[in-house]
Amino acid sequence: MVNDDKQNLERLYGDVNNLQGLIHPKFNEKFKFISKEKLIELSGKLVKAIKKSGVKYVVVSETGASPLAFICRKILQKQGITVHWVYVKFPREAVFNQSAFLYYLTDKERKEKINEKDFLELKNIGLSLGLSEKQVVSWKNKNRSEIINDLCQLNNFLIIGTKLPDLSKILIAVDNYQKNNFDKAFNLVFKKTSISRKLNQPFLYFDEYVDSGSTLFRATKYFQCLAQSPSFKILSYCVKINNSASYDLVYYSLYDRDTERAGYRLGVYPFENRVDLIGYFYFLNDEGMVKETTGNIWERHKNSKNYQDGFIKILEEFIEKHKLLEVTRQGSKIKQVQDYIDKNLIIQYLIYYFEKTLKKDDLTLEFTWLLFDMYGPIWSPMPIRFHFDFWDTFENLKKRLDRIKINDILKQYAKDRAVIIKTLAFICVNRRKNWEKDINKLINKKYGH
Repeated sequence: MVNDDKQNLERLYGDVNNLQGLIHPKFNEKFKFISKEKLIELSGKLVKAIKKSGVKYVVVSETGASPLAFICRKILQKQGITVHWVYVKFPREAVFNQSAFLYYLTDKERKEKINEKDFLELKNIGLSLGLSEKQVVSWKNKNRSEIINDLCQLNNFLIIGTKLPDLSKILIAVDNYQKNNFDKAFNLVFKKTSISRKLNQPFLYFDEYVDSGSTLFRATKYFQCLAQSPSFKILSYCVKINNSASYDLVYYSLYDRDTERAGYRLGVYPFENRVDLIGYFYFLNDEGMVKETTGNIWERHKNSKNYQDGFIKILEEFIEKHKLLEVTRQGSKIKQVQDYIDKNLIIQYLIYYFEKTLKKDDLTLEFTWLLFDMYGPIWSPMPIRFHFDFWDTFENLKKRLDRIKINDILKQYAKDRAVIIKTLAFICVNRRKNWEKDINKLINKKYGH
């Protein structure tokens, strides 16, 4: 790949401004992202809340809250305050996922068997859950990993249905959660593990947005399985409910429904979907849950050599020939989303589409998807239907691409693939590095070296 292509990729995957041109339909306003300086100020308020709470553990909901947690952690370190940070990511599936549980166990913990006393209690719970005598007796000789697999087969996850109750009901339900036998079975399996010891300490659950409440409820279900007595309150950038402070579960939120407009005017939260600034992502498959960093992706491709010259130009010609920009825009049902879609997004999607077609590497495929999605219309403060329409629109483009003969251009992508991925990963790594440098400089200026 020649320097022109490298420069074109740097332009295509340049600064993210997925608020550009979008007018909030409720507030009838355009918004901009919050500045780093103002973000440091707001983080100071969150830090004060953490110190006032007296807790020693903050559990961070991955991954959008991670950069904000990074800032708060740095400020606390400057002030000499010790707080333990635990980062959690739970799948969105409607049933418990074995891989999500195993991720929080060490290799040693996975292979350990539970003791005789806990086995007898677990056996009785297993029978109450409808398992056979033969199956529960087998747990005596099984390790944690094998028992978790058996429990997950029950598909006994009480997920909120397709129709979500409103957030107020979820907040009350979470605060008054009563364990069932399924939770208790997992408690016995995770007893005396590292994650259980951490979650049995009072903690603040740190999430950037608490909106529908589905992520909160899902996290609660996992917490109740991983720990015998999880006790937590919410710490958030914005809890999207009126008078959030009136709910016992909400310890502190910078904004809520009453003040979110003022918050957006000060500046929109800048880290949603930002895999470049977060620096990593989680991937779930049959083999387990993996945390992959952009640095690892770069390392795997850093020695790749240049092949095809002018590939970005070839992509532009391909888009023009098949009128893909016009076709994609026509698939959108929302005028603002239709106007938002441009040629850059088509190119970013094509790179993802070619990666998916080649079936080379699931982690790299996920990376190219996240990069594409990062440039889509922002989730908050815009209505979620904007981003859903964006997804639907590009799903229609996929159907169009499936009917086009792409053998030649796919071969060209395959030749240049490694260096393209290397360049994209380097863009992310460098952006995170520069962001950290700026944040540390501002923290040092405000809180001293």
